[in-house]
Amino acid sequence: AAGYQVGSRVRIGSAAAAILDTAKTEDVDAILMGTRGRSGLPGFIGSVARRVAHSARVPVILVRDGMRMPRAMGTILRVLLPVDGSSHSDGAVEQTVRWARWLGSSHARILHVTAPLTVLELIGPPHRDAIELRAGTAAERAASKAKSILAGAGLAHDAATETAKDVAEAIVGNARDFDLI
Repeated sequence: AAGYQVGSRVRIGSAAAAILDTAKTEDVDAILMGTRGRSGLPGFIGSVARRVAHSARVPVILVRDGMRMPRAMGTILRVLLPVDGSSHSDGAVEQTVRWARWLGSSHARILHVTAPLTVLELIGPPHRDAIELRAGTAAERAASKAKSILAGAGLAHDAATETAKDVAEAIVGNARDFDLI
């Protein structure tokens, strides 16, 4: 009804493996799938969405029941880019640049979450990791490539650092102000 060409496939076997294989053989650009959003052991063991997201060679967009695309999609979109200096986080930044036309005029927030110093690190003799953490060097190093990629593409961005025991909770807490992670 929306004007899209639709095809369907019926596969028998592991759902995650079938989705990944179909994405590969059909040469898709992205995988869009629903998720129940379960957490804990049931979500870890039984989540087809999690297995697909971790193994796919194309972007995977997960949508929970009741979620909607941002109203500003295609005009302006606030993107949260959690970074840790790894090639995976750099890849997400590069994907944001590749999607810039699709996302519309975007503003990206580069977020680095740092674990707090432990008591032992605070009272023990100084070592490089603790000194870099206190000085913000680790956060700057993690965000520097992301800043360079976004600046090179002309995309508006800023950077923030947060200290939190639970990195995932910190990302989710920051995500409330953004349209896309």
